[in-house]
Amino acid sequence: MEKRTYLLLLFWLLVFIGVVNFFAMEVHLYWDFPWFDMPMHFLGGLWSGSIGLWFFLLRLPEESRIEKTKQGPRRVHQSGIFSVLATGILSGLLIGVLWEVFELLLYLYQIMPVGGANNILDTLGDLFFDTVGAFVAGIFFLSLKMGNAIKLKETE
Repeated sequence: MEKRTYLLLLFWLLVFIGVVNFFAMEVHLYWDFPWFDMPMHFLGGLWSGSIGLWFFLLRLPEESRIEKTKQGPRRVHQSGIFSVLATGILSGLLIGVLWEVFELLLYLYQIMPVGGANNILDTLGDLFFDTVGAFVAGIFFLSLKMGNAIKLKETE
């Protein structure tokens, strides 16, 4: 997948999250269905982990090298599985924590009633789903990266 296509996919994911969130706020889905924020935090973690990896992806061509193998030359990236997953998860957690602070400020200043903003279990659950979404973003990124390495090997 090209970098531009990946970024376009992230843009449409963000638009989808925004539209669903707007609709959910308008019809009170977060209050009527307390579990509704779980898939939303998963999607938010998926997006934030993916956007962190997109920034990471921009560095990959600079860190790659050509390795000679019996099957022919192959481009190898220096980033390993751990660094990709850590980047995705940390990006998801960073944006997730910032979102929780935002919700807390909305609650404290009574700008908007935010359900469960003062509940530590709700916050931990939200961060858990942010992390799971970011982890899935890392797995998706790794599968794209491995697919690109296979395509590159076949074309050379």
